Amino acid sequence: MMTNKKQFLNEVTQQIRSKEAKEYVKKELHHHIEEAKQLFMKKGESVDHAEEKAVLQMGSPTQLGHRLNKIHRPKIDWILMGLISIVLGIGFLPLIVLEPLFEAVNLLSSKVIDVVIGVIILIAMMLFDYRKLKGRGWLFFLFGCVVLVFINVNWMITRINGTRFFEIGPFIISPVLTLPIFMIAWVDVLQKEKFNILQYFGMFFVSVMLIGTTNDIQFLGMYITLVSCMMLIRSLYKKEIKIWASLVITWIVMISSFVFSLQEYHIERIEAFLHPEKYADTGGYIYLKINDLITTAGWFGNSIVEGEYIPEAHTNFVFVAFTYSFGWVFAISLVLLLVSITIRISFIYRKIHDPFGSMLIVGSLSLFATAMIGNIGMAVGVFPITSIPLPFISYGLAPIVLNAAIIGLVLSVYRRKNLIIQSVTNI
Repeated sequence: MMTNKKQFLNEVTQQIRSKEAKEYVKKELHHHIEEAKQLFMKKGESVDHAEEKAVLQMGSPTQLGHRLNKIHRPKIDWILMGLISIVLGIGFLPLIVLEPLFEAVNLLSSKVIDVVIGVIILIAMMLFDYRKLKGRGWLFFLFGCVVLVFINVNWMITRINGTRFFEIGPFIISPVLTLPIFMIAWVDVLQKEKFNILQYFGMFFVSVMLIGTTNDIQFLGMYITLVSCMMLIRSLYKKEIKIWASLVITWIVMISSFVFSLQEYHIERIEAFLHPEKYADTGGYIYLKINDLITTAGWFGNSIVEGEYIPEAHTNFVFVAFTYSFGWVFAISLVLLLVSITIRISFIYRKIHDPFGSMLIVGSLSLFATAMIGNIGMAVGVFPITSIPLPFISYGLAPIVLNAAIIGLVLSVYRRKNLIIQSVTNI
């Protein structure tokens, strides 16, 4: 009978395939053996006999190793992967059906490259051990701030529709891609036991001011929603008054700043959204056009006649294009598919017991849901027109990379959800 602790641990871990699980299991089993050893020593056993009994109590190392290998084997959420694959496939439809042939060829080749890059990022993030991010929140926050500062360096930026982008050679980097970076920083701060209110306000307002310099209101809105959602979840669990107070103060300051910074053209845009018929020849035209496309779609859509104008059919208004072309049945099905992804992420959240991993899922879910609700809400007239893309479907590298990164983090957390040994006796 094997009684040596080192040999016992080595034989157990030989049965485990995952390198991550090997080290974790060895550490946990060592801890349990030491606990049992101390109990035997208190009963009067010598050190050697106490360790021998503690090891024997664990049972067969081979059988234990096989059981632990099954329990702690890295998991892949194939349901979420399948849903994402379907959505990525749907993203090709606008280019195949709605675009002229000569434009579709170029757009399709670019779309394929974007999707391949997105899939690579998603898989890389899934395989990456998210726990290595813990304790590095300040590094991520500083990195995100540095990127935004660089975007303000005139010789390194380009402007598209007034929004600043970071340009390095042939690559144009959207500032929105800093969202996962800031998310990781906030996750590291908010999962800590003690909430530092000064640190919160310092981080929030510094980052908001830098984001404001990009002139990307959608970016700013998604960022504020991200932080608010994570703060809200923490407040529900911790029930700390200062968290609620911080959140309320944040929104009061942000709403006040928005109101006092309104210019005349901002007010006109708001009026055009609220009363598009009064601005039919200017800002209200696009709202009336979209409303006409949505309401005349019918259950099964319309054939696209030559000259029919669907604005930004493969980017920001892809949901409008889908609804008009394929009908309300397709639109409802697409909404249900995207909602299924949010439900699946919520289901994963309920299975995670690591505070850091749980908060990562909250942040990822808030970013995905904000983009989905914002884009669809804009299409059906609930929200003003913005440049928020539909996750994984709208054309462009930035939205695919952003969503691939956050879904990859969710899968990384899920993959390691069983790397916690609650009790050896229950295994």
